[in-house]
Amino acid sequence: MTPPTKNIPKPNRIMIPEVQNWLREHPTKGAAAFRVHGRSMRPFLDDGRDMVILVPPCAEKLHRGDVVLAEVAHEHYVLHRLIRREGDLITLKGDGNAVGTEQCHVKDVIGVATGFLRKGRTKPDSVTGWKWRTYSKIWMALSPIRRYLLAIHRRIFLRLSLPHPHKELSEATQTGTQRATPTETPIATPTNPSSTNHISVQIMRKKTGFILRDVCGEKVIIAEGLENLDFSKLINLNESAALIWNGLGEEDFSVEQAADILCREYEVDREQAIADAGQLLDEWREQGLIE
Repeated sequence: MTPPTKNIPKPNRIMIPEVQNWLREHPTKGAAAFRVHGRSMRPFLDDGRDMVILVPPCAEKLHRGDVVLAEVAHEHYVLHRLIRREGDLITLKGDGNAVGTEQCHVKDVIGVATGFLRKGRTKPDSVTGWKWRTYSKIWMALSPIRRYLLAIHRRIFLRLSLPHPHKELSEATQTGTQRATPTETPIATPTNPSSTNHISVQIMRKKTGFILRDVCGEKVIIAEGLENLDFSKLINLNESAALIWNGLGEEDFSVEQAADILCREYEVDREQAIADAGQLLDEWREQGLIE
């Protein structure tokens, strides 16, 4: 069987419309989160490191200083700061851009940022908090000298934050010398031949907060919390994996029950079905989908 799951970043042309659809489906309480890509919102947000939390836009409340996700051209999306509004026309500029702006209309705004998850933290920096408000006020006021500030950030702060290669090599070497060898773990062998027939059955259950959705023809598991959707955690399932996910339901299950689903649907011997189902469930456990 082909690998049952894979976690692959979606291109903007696929992911952003899904974010937009989700926010439209939940216009009052919905929120969506995804990882930012690109360097146009440095120094506060960095490529692949940080996440943004978006809510549906309210045209009347869009004002200068908001960070918005907008489609500024066909399938060209930006997460930039609103720096000017003239009626229905808005001008955007990335915090990490010394020059250059984009223009679009209010109707092109997909979502408005309410918070940011930075540097692996689980508690977001709210746009109403003192940290974001202070940063925004200072950074927008320093726009005339932004070019020089960004140069300092690139040449000094980014270099200081990069891991030292010699230090990494030293730590890896030390870790390697402390690694246990397979011979250090004794393996018990059964003395009674009949004991091999007694196999302990591990019971598992899906964790709450995950849903299976169709994204551009693909089956994708997305982390969901109430009406908040985390688009940074998209896990693709192939046909057989999606079949098992739907077939297991919300009750407790075992590897054997997952294998039964494969045997009913495909022409596969039970031993192979158990091996494939076990591999799949191990992956789901590593990804935090089951417990």
